[in-house]
Amino acid sequence: GPEPGEMLYMTGHRSDNCPYFPVKMGGLNRQGEYEYIVFSQPLKYPSMVLARDLNKFEQKYQQEVYKFLEKYGYLSPITALNTRLHFENATACAQISQPYDQMTP
Repeated sequence: GPEPGEMLYMTGHRSDNCPYFPVKMGGLNRQGEYEYIVFSQPLKYPSMVLARDLNKFEQKYQQEVYKFLEKYGYLSPITALNTRLHFENATACAQISQPYDQMTP
């Protein structure tokens, strides 16, 4: 991203850049790598969690992350528009052809 500690994450069309900031990391593995990282935007919505292993995350870290997000206002009705945390396996999303791929700039 344009600032230190910031990244740009593409959520759709390539001109739709969203700045995300790391707000929590956890679960070190044997190689000293984090098992998950939580990204959010300045208004705390939307937020996303990237995990190395979905099954391991669900078993060991999901409740911890959920409590963190709730405690620090990432799941408040105002910031989340009354939505709750939803876990999704992104590998399935990556396999779907996006309509944006067919568009030319």
